Amino acid sequence: MSGDAHRTPDLPEDLTTGEIEEMVLVPGNHTVLGPPPPPLSREVLFDTIRLLYPEPDASEFAEDLSEDLGVPGVIWSSNILLLSALHSKEQWERMRDFLKLSPEQMQEAVAEAKLQIKYPRG
Repeated sequence: MSGDAHRTPDLPEDLTTGEIEEMVLVPGNHTVLGPPPPPLSREVLFDTIRLLYPEPDASEFAEDLSEDLGVPGVIWSSNILLLSALHSKEQWERMRDFLKLSPEQMQEAVAEAKLQIKYPRG
């Protein structure tokens, strides 16, 4: 069997972007995983943005950003991610895992991000 046996057919010109030159089919039993879950929920996003911006700007900005919650590959501000860790112990661990930080690194990074808080919670 030649190496070309598992190649996909060429795509029509109007479906190509120029970024992918060829696709290869991988034989076998594979589970296709969906995109990873967003690093924060809508509620956590809104709470976090309110630490950084005054109302009504915070709500408007958070509403705009919330549209990206389900989009894989979106790049989030490190301050938003780190400050979202203040929401709960579970969110702290989710962010630590998401950012691949040790407990000590997470403590330092969150302490630095907290310097950006302009509107502390009651």
